[in-house]
Amino acid sequence: MKRGVGLTEKLLAHELAHVLQWRLLGVFGFMYDYARFFLRHGYARHPLEMAARLAEQDEYFLHWAREILRTGRNQPEEQLNP
Repeated sequence: MKRGVGLTEKLLAHELAHVLQWRLLGVFGFMYDYARFFLRHGYARHPLEMAARLAEQDEYFLHWAREILRTGRNQPEEQLNP
């Protein structure tokens, strides 16, 4: 996140997509894939970033983000199934 950029529902949904990617790929898997895809595709066509941008429009991630913004704490994803 850039300094001075406010935390919006969409931005938080984007970052939560990265949280899920991190959990699925593991720490080293995420870091390796992120670097590899960045070198191969750049930022705009980076597969993990493209998925995170889609999360900005996805109701699952938006609901998760709204709950965090409303309560101030992260809820387990299992409890957020719409």
